[in-house]
Amino acid sequence: MKIACIMPIYKNSIDSEFRLAIRSLLRQSLPVDIIVGCDGPISSALSESLNRLKRKNNNIFIVCSNENIGLAGILNLLIDFCVCNSYSYIGRMDADDFSVRHRFEKQRDYLLNNPKLLACGSQIIEFNNFKLRCRKKINYRNNYIDLVNEFIYRCPVAHPSAFFHVDFFKKIKYNKNYYLNEDYKLWLDAIEAGIEFGNINQSLLYFRTNDQLFSRRRGLRLSLSEFRIRFENLMMLDKFSMHKFVYSIALFVFRLLPVRLVKLIYGWRNFFYKN
Repeated sequence: MKIACIMPIYKNSIDSEFRLAIRSLLRQSLPVDIIVGCDGPISSALSESLNRLKRKNNNIFIVCSNENIGLAGILNLLIDFCVCNSYSYIGRMDADDFSVRHRFEKQRDYLLNNPKLLACGSQIIEFNNFKLRCRKKINYRNNYIDLVNEFIYRCPVAHPSAFFHVDFFKKIKYNKNYYLNEDYKLWLDAIEAGIEFGNINQSLLYFRTNDQLFSRRRGLRLSLSEFRIRFENLMMLDKFSMHKFVYSIALFVFRLLPVRLVKLIYGWRNFFYKN
């Protein structure tokens, strides 16, 4: 059973963070093929690191798009590569995070022991610099029913911790029409398709936070995309309520706030989920 980890990179990916991410995959307790997707042109430093790593490691493969096609586009390109090359499992990871050594072993075993599930995530640890200071554990629900019920309030799976059985992608793919919410939409489509998923109750991924992250998580286009998903969820599950609708409106406004205020509220929200 072959395992692949897909990792998209683009022109603003940072070379030092990328090398740390790759190093965590090369040290996995199970053999993992690393499929790096270049979404358009990348920096010369990043290109040099990628090619050097590929020469030294025969489990690194590169899939390129000559122009920027967006996150959903490059992810679907990487998934097609994995399907065509007969991988049984596909993991996700961002180029600025890193995985603990036994991550993919734990996730593979979890899916083997829960055959009804076609995907799983894990708990994550947020950190805000290279030295791993200011760490914070972020908890996610484990049970599928709980994840469905909580969907309106948050994305049910931390996307860089996601791990899929290849059959997951025989039914659905990433949707390009939901700006910066491709992952959120993926899980909504999974629910609609009757695909079950869960989360392992262990922290298997370190997730980097910085000012750029908070800047990306705001703006009118993002707010409209996210509100659309939440509204679709309410209609699809027939769980419309004024409370949930007001919450969706409040989050829409939240995405338009200044970065400094977003960081403050985000920290409080994570504290809520932690406890």
